[in-house]
Amino acid sequence: MRISVFPLVIRFIDFFLDFLNKCAYLYLNIRYFFKKNPKVFNVKNNMLIVLNGPSLKKVLLNSSVLVNKYDIIFVNRGFKHQEYESLKPKFHVFIDSKLLNGQWPIKWIYDIKKINPDVIFVFPINWSSNKKIQKLIKDGIKIHWLKSKYSFSSLGVCGACVELSMNLNYKNIYLVGFDGNGIGYELIRENSHFYGGNEENNFKSLSDYSLDLFSHSRFFRSLIKLNSYSIKKKVNIFNASEGGIITAFKANKL
Repeated sequence: MRISVFPLVIRFIDFFLDFLNKCAYLYLNIRYFFKKNPKVFNVKNNMLIVLNGPSLKKVLLNSSVLVNKYDIIFVNRGFKHQEYESLKPKFHVFIDSKLLNGQWPIKWIYDIKKINPDVIFVFPINWSSNKKIQKLIKDGIKIHWLKSKYSFSSLGVCGACVELSMNLNYKNIYLVGFDGNGIGYELIRENSHFYGGNEENNFKSLSDYSLDLFSHSRFFRSLIKLNSYSIKKKVNIFNASEGGIITAFKANKL
């Protein structure tokens, strides 16, 4: 009987990469042990994570309803949403190094702060020694540091938002604009986000896409891990997105 070794190889790669992530964050927690996070007040039981998939255009983000029921997280270019200012999310998450290397302007942080003065930005802890981030701190920007990375880290910014929510003891987490098909839109040159496309993706090579597709296969496996982890922790995760391909979580309306 023929046995395929490919699934075993994939499992080993996942285990190895997750192990490296955990080791890296253990080191960072030791190195930045005295970095404290700001206290978060008025925590509701429900967290709404607003991601940037195309399906977000189909969702009515009614601020008069949502702000009373949910604490809210936006990510990356999410501040371009027409309801951002009225929703005034509690957190805005960036984990992509494009913010540090200049592909994304650091001015975005000041623009977001201007329209949402009480927002808390969420960055990886290893960014705290970067000169651009140190300048933000001096300018009074409130920052919450991500000090952990679970075994579903390949979910990218969504994974970071879920980790943040769990670490802050939210028991009901709602995802919207979480489509899981951005790479598909990129491959056919269609808009991969509610605001359009990311212009930096126009310069991707075939090698870049091969890495993206490998990462996306890890993305699906991480969804399975996240679902199991949330059940173990008795945290409810709901997908309120109007479309996309994510079926790992119960569908629910906002």
